[in-house]
Amino acid sequence: MSDVWHKAALVEPPRILGVRLRPFSCWHVLCLDAFDSPYMQEGEPVTGDLLLALLICLDRRRDRLRSLKLFNASPVRRWLWAVRCLLFNEQAAQVAFMQYVAEFTDSPAAWMPKGGSPSKASVPFGIVTTLAGHVSGIDLDRAWDMPIGEALCYRACVAEENGANLVGDDVDKAEAAWKEAGA
Repeated sequence: MSDVWHKAALVEPPRILGVRLRPFSCWHVLCLDAFDSPYMQEGEPVTGDLLLALLICLDRRRDRLRSLKLFNASPVRRWLWAVRCLLFNEQAAQVAFMQYVAEFTDSPAAWMPKGGSPSKASVPFGIVTTLAGHVSGIDLDRAWDMPIGEALCYRACVAEENGANLVGDDVDKAEAAWKEAGA
């Protein structure tokens, strides 16, 4: 699990179409899922999907989709975003957004079922409940806004503390190292 912790601590949100995104969080997963984003399900994203996803990922939970509301309320903002799409390579932006989601959603191997991966959209509720209820000092806003990879690591720690037997590549590596050390 330490590799996932390192990655969760070091990954930086990218700049896409000239704007710096926030760390990809449970809040972003929830909102993208609510808008049936192809980034959360199997689907082929188009320009409108990319813009919606970027506007969602610019905000924290407490902002309540402020960037999206301003975009919808202002013809000038819509025009500025259209110019961004023309100035930047949209295909590269699509790839960059998918990489952003993938980098931030890395999780301990213990949470991956054999032969597949869980739906990204099914992740937030359990994580937020675990963090807000079991990790001291994390309120609801912080739980929703925490980078999702970091939140998954905290959730794994809480599960292990409560007696879960974590299995997967990370545990297998740790056991192999322990046996090599002669313990």
